[in-house]
Amino acid sequence: MKAWGPAALWAAVLFGLSSLSSIPGSNLFPHEDKVGHFFLYGVMGAALARAHRVLGRGRAPHWALLTMGLAYGALDELHQSFVPGRDPDIHDWVVDGIAVALWYAATLYLARRASGKSTIDAEGARAPGSSPDES
Repeated sequence: MKAWGPAALWAAVLFGLSSLSSIPGSNLFPHEDKVGHFFLYGVMGAALARAHRVLGRGRAPHWALLTMGLAYGALDELHQSFVPGRDPDIHDWVVDGIAVALWYAATLYLARRASGKSTIDAEGARAPGSSPDES
């Protein structure tokens, strides 16, 4: 639960928001729903990146976690088709996927930098911006 707790809690928050017929304070500016999706699903991406770090390499592959975030976005859009006043939107799902991927990558990058760990990938290539004296 330590690894999955934040992602599960955030999934519950997203489900609760999707269950509302209308979001309070919506329609403040054009495309605000896309901005909202970007930040809400960005948090999901960060939570999934945290799960990856807690579980350790190999136990939760990146592709599996990113697929989970994308699948949850699709299920969220499907769920909205059953909520009065809400409609599924493929563009929302695309934004969800982009947000999950970007925030996931940014969270791992920032966590790696903060921990001072090497940014050498599995093939032994040094990541751009990493210094040769890192271990």
